[in-house]
Amino acid sequence: AENVLRVPTPVQLPADAAQPLLVSCGEEHTACVDSAGALYTWGKNDSGQLGNGRDDDTNPCRKPRRVKAGLPPRGKVTALSCGARSTAVIVEEAASDDGVTTTTIYSFGRYQYSNQPHALNPLNHPFANAIITHISCGCDHSAAIDDAGRVLTWGYNERGQLGRGSASEGKQPPALIELWDWDGAADFAPGARPFATHIACGYHHTLIAAKNETFTCGYGEHGQLGHLTRKGTALPSEDGGEGPSSNARRSAVVPHYFESTARRVSVISGVEIAQVNAGQGISAAHTSSGSLYVWGDGRCGSLGLGDQSSRKTPVLMLRSGAVLTAQGPCHSLTVASDGCAYGWGYSAYAQACGSGRLHNGSRGFRFAPTGVLGLAGGE
Repeated sequence: AENVLRVPTPVQLPADAAQPLLVSCGEEHTACVDSAGALYTWGKNDSGQLGNGRDDDTNPCRKPRRVKAGLPPRGKVTALSCGARSTAVIVEEAASDDGVTTTTIYSFGRYQYSNQPHALNPLNHPFANAIITHISCGCDHSAAIDDAGRVLTWGYNERGQLGRGSASEGKQPPALIELWDWDGAADFAPGARPFATHIACGYHHTLIAAKNETFTCGYGEHGQLGHLTRKGTALPSEDGGEGPSSNARRSAVVPHYFESTARRVSVISGVEIAQVNAGQGISAAHTSSGSLYVWGDGRCGSLGLGDQSSRKTPVLMLRSGAVLTAQGPCHSLTVASDGCAYGWGYSAYAQACGSGRLHNGSRGFRFAPTGVLGLAGGE
């Protein structure tokens, strides 16, 4: 029998859990946080992404189980993100006697060197005394934002996805990055640096929303970076490289296009973006007023624009109504202001629309937003 759920089905948390508050999906696992700040995971666990102290490919966890070991007993999870086969959370610990509340990043799974939560070493990153507000995991890299609007990245950087000015091999420790102007120059006046408010890690690219600006870096062969022009790409160098990449600094021609600095997306410069999303080769951003922009790899109808064409720069898909958007590798879902959920893109397993009925010749593609079956407005 086919092991696929083709309509949305409620997932029951343990009886002692509070109301579900946050949820995130990886490649084949899911994590949820309830209103009391408790963390639950389920799904595949071949890389320890469930955080239960095991990494067993033959025995997936079919029901949500609480993750306790490795997390502080008085801590509450305030944010979470599932990468392809990893999970990261932000834990807020109760105020101490001196009234100070602390936040710490805990991660587990592939490339995290642990199958249960472990804290990002505070001695190795500048967020040790900061209030961390947002976190995102990609395929093999991660990023976080603090309450001062600074951006921290770590993980693998072969395609410049960490935004550090050059690509590099091997796992990189956490470090702050700069946000650069569209032409590759950090020309923001002192005291006027962009204040990051939201971040999204795709498979090998990163999106950062700041006030009235959006920045991207990493792999961009399918247009997922949204830049009008392609700049020269710095190759891994012995000195690590600083600043923007340029043709003059290249020592060879790279086979694929990537940007190793977080460059401004000029097409939507001046647009106040509230949320950014990233999939495998697709990107999206929506405004506080509900407008939705999409760009990147259009194969499989992944952009929801009615065709399979890719878009190298952001295109206005919805003028209003978008409230919350999420992207998988090649599909997207959005909750609209009418209370309905809509999906588009690759949907051979009903992941985009919750329906087993496919149009003739569609091969499981949904080329335009389609109401999700079983939810308000679905077919």
